[in-house]
Amino acid sequence: MKNKFFKTINLAFILSLAFFSSCNLDNKNLDDRDKESKKENINLTDSINPNEDKNEEKTDNISKNDRKDKKFTENLVVDREIWKEISNQEIKEKASLQISGIHLPKILLHSEDAKKANEEIDDLAEKVKDAYEDSIENASDLAEDLNKFVSSTYSFYQDDKILSIFIDMTKDPFDENEKYKIYNFSLPEGDLIKDTEVLKKLGFNDDQILLAMENTIANDFYFKKTFEIFYMGNVDFINESQFIEGSSLINFWKSYSDNKSSIYLDEAGKPYFVYDQYSSALDKKLVKVSKLDSIPYINSEFSSNYFKIANKLGIKDEKNKGFIIYMGEANDEGSLIKMAKKLFLWQIIYNDYKDPNLLLDLRENPDNKNLDLIGSEFYLFIPKYENSVVSLKELQLDSSGQPKETENDILDKMAVRGPVLICQSPSETAPSAKIKLQYRDDFFEFSPSISGKDGSLILPDEIIDAEKIIDWDRLIESETYSYVLYEKIMKFMHKG
Repeated sequence: MKNKFFKTINLAFILSLAFFSSCNLDNKNLDDRDKESKKENINLTDSINPNEDKNEEKTDNISKNDRKDKKFTENLVVDREIWKEISNQEIKEKASLQISGIHLPKILLHSEDAKKANEEIDDLAEKVKDAYEDSIENASDLAEDLNKFVSSTYSFYQDDKILSIFIDMTKDPFDENEKYKIYNFSLPEGDLIKDTEVLKKLGFNDDQILLAMENTIANDFYFKKTFEIFYMGNVDFINESQFIEGSSLINFWKSYSDNKSSIYLDEAGKPYFVYDQYSSALDKKLVKVSKLDSIPYINSEFSSNYFKIANKLGIKDEKNKGFIIYMGEANDEGSLIKMAKKLFLWQIIYNDYKDPNLLLDLRENPDNKNLDLIGSEFYLFIPKYENSVVSLKELQLDSSGQPKETENDILDKMAVRGPVLICQSPSETAPSAKIKLQYRDDFFEFSPSISGKDGSLILPDEIIDAEKIIDWDRLIESETYSYVLYEKIMKFMHKG
């Protein structure tokens, strides 16, 4: 009987391996097809002879009237071949290559918008060529230094409704804001169109467009967060991805404009999103290019975690901003473990065992410049919207005894997305920090406090106490808690 059981297990294991292998093979084949599709659509430098002139007359013979109500059988974009203007023969040949070459598009539409775009690219071409030639003059070893030169490339997608062009300038002298240019034209008119119009042509509706961009930013941080879980000892808490993710979302809501193109289609017609991503919590930003999150069933802006709790409590209030649970007070190792055990019950039941994000009210110690944890009250906050960003703002009492916002270089750099465990000072008199909530252009802030009469939470109407969602007294005996979360907090907690 025992042998039969293990044979069954082995058979199931082998079938599982076969299934996943076939999935991986299918994915590989899909990737290969994507690569082949790109090869077929790239019209940059395949088999280019830098000394061979092309027939340039064909670029001037296609007018807007000729294209009206017609499908295009020829590419509407060609390479400008600006390397031909370089006098040094060796550099000319290098500049014509796909790697470390200089390639910019010429748009074969005769609309006013296409004319303006071509004029912009004319100016860019001069800048690229001059920068390339300046690099030559300062090169000590042409073979070695060539890869350090400015380079440029482009891609385009074309069908009967849209022409999408993406230009990528790599290496100096271009800064992050100059690295990429995007032009999207409607066809057959040849008019420039906005991001929303591009995505609507792909089947997105108004509600899905902004959400897809937000989800792309959030998904870009998924693997960074996963890495930090397994390599916690090598990650500085202040620069964790949870804070960088929140800062990137806030920056997106603040700076995004439909008038500035951020969406382009690759050679296969797949949408890509260009946005500013914080590389650290210290304000350094880089331009990120990511495939747009376009899975059709991801069309809800609400948090699944929030609705699990709302259904449990029978709450349907549309004005509600989120739920909060008082996790208890912790000021030493023993009380911190007790708090972490209570929190872990919520993680098991409502969050698939995952840790929430963490916001600690930290202050710099003037004596030793170390960061100290201020306060000992822990709250779990679950915002209503999936991509809501939560942050803390330090409060200090002014001369009249009223709490007032104060600058804090540490706290002001921290912003997180999703459920978050918050620690601040005991609040019988006044809290040490204010909780700030932002979702797109909606802002809300509050400071939870504990009633001196009955110990209940004092909250604004928009925030609901969700203490009753778990029978804590019957389940709290569990010895399990998140060691990763515990270690993060203990790092800043006074141990004496």
